[in-house]
Amino acid sequence: MDVCDYDIDKSLKRFAESWQHPTVFDPFQEDLSNGGGHCLRSFEIAMWGLYYATHDDTFAGPPSLPESVFEAKGSDRIGWIAMLGYDADTYCAIAGAMMAAAGLEFSDELSRYVTRLELLVQ
Repeated sequence: MDVCDYDIDKSLKRFAESWQHPTVFDPFQEDLSNGGGHCLRSFEIAMWGLYYATHDDTFAGPPSLPESVFEAKGSDRIGWIAMLGYDADTYCAIAGAMMAAAGLEFSDELSRYVTRLELLVQ
């Protein structure tokens, strides 16, 4: 996706033209390094993560990543998004908020990790 010069109609049109159903979209196959279309790309990745967090569908990650990551279920699948790199913190922030809004709970392990990070930042 390209940057849309802050024109909402143009942005929505580009998003609609490029949208792929989450079972077709594979962010590991996308060039995330080009720096264009940050908001739309972030939203598309978050929707992909939300879909897989709320469905039991399997996803075959790239062979370069540990298979165990792709055995996760529910909101723990946010780890898939973290494995994307590039702007993964933004992707995860958006996806995590969407997962929480959808009523998903995060594992105790992930919650403990986030709590430890918060303590380090204080």
